[in-house]
Amino acid sequence: MKTDDDARLTALERALGLDDPVPETEGDRAAREGYGYRLAPLASLLDEIKPSNDLFTRITSDLGIAQTLAGIHVARGSDGTWQEFCEGIHIKTLWYSAKSLRHVFLVRIQPGAILPEHTHSGDEECMVLEGDMLVNGVAFLPGDFQVAFANTVHPIITSRNGCTCMISVQLRAA
Repeated sequence: MKTDDDARLTALERALGLDDPVPETEGDRAAREGYGYRLAPLASLLDEIKPSNDLFTRITSDLGIAQTLAGIHVARGSDGTWQEFCEGIHIKTLWYSAKSLRHVFLVRIQPGAILPEHTHSGDEECMVLEGDMLVNGVAFLPGDFQVAFANTVHPIITSRNGCTCMISVQLRAA
């Protein structure tokens, strides 16, 4: 039984002209394997070739093959624009839903920039992706996570060396 991935690979091979409608003969197979055995020792002389992580995306894009994930919102790193929130602090929205009252965004804090004390109307989840973040003097490093619960006052936030964080916040109903 073919999976969706198998079907996509078959479609990509067809688009690239790699699907061979003529079946391989026994002689063709033997010749191909013979070449493989003779060329295999040369492989140890070559450096390993690692395709870039986005190779499949670039190929399908160049071929006009849509990559969709049903029921999933995707925000690429190159999508969206950074907006100044306050001096030295920029945000970029990854997802916003008026229906579920959620806002997910990235925050970049420049070294020494200050995000003033503020109150949360809903729970706010924050994960540091890179750099360092200081919340009322408590340091958070990449991979560190915090939740500021609804109706709490979030102390001053700053950064010694700059940081990028991902924030998901529950918005207040209008």
